[in-house]
Amino acid sequence: MEEIKEVDLAEEELEEFGYTEFDSNLFNKLFNLDVSPYVASIKTKSANLKYLSWATAYQLLIHYDPKADVKICKAADGFPLFSRGNLHFVKTSITAFGLEKECWLPVMDYKHDAVTNPNARQIHDATMRCLAKNVALFGIGLKLYTG
Repeated sequence: MEEIKEVDLAEEELEEFGYTEFDSNLFNKLFNLDVSPYVASIKTKSANLKYLSWATAYQLLIHYDPKADVKICKAADGFPLFSRGNLHFVKTSITAFGLEKECWLPVMDYKHDAVTNPNARQIHDATMRCLAKNVALFGIGLKLYTG
């Protein structure tokens, strides 16, 4: 896999948008963190998918920011599912390193196809996948999604 270079920041642009606390060194450290000992994989008909389990992603997040706050977002009815007709999504939000990042993910089956009538297990699995991807937005395990 080709090595990805560090993120170049345009400090003036960040200040324009009010981002004065962003630490590119921290992001690069987390992005370049060797997560290979923790990587799991699942083989599908078309690919061999590599991923961090939600538990590992959470453990690494808390290791690097013990004050991180993880939220599973809920719809107006208090249920952790957002639906529009037959489209169903889950959402998580993490505040860590002084930043808040949100992530959405469709509810999928074991073949990674969107589900039109999700059961509790599918909603839970999608929520935990969303959590792992949300952690990746801070850099931890993000390289797994760039290949």
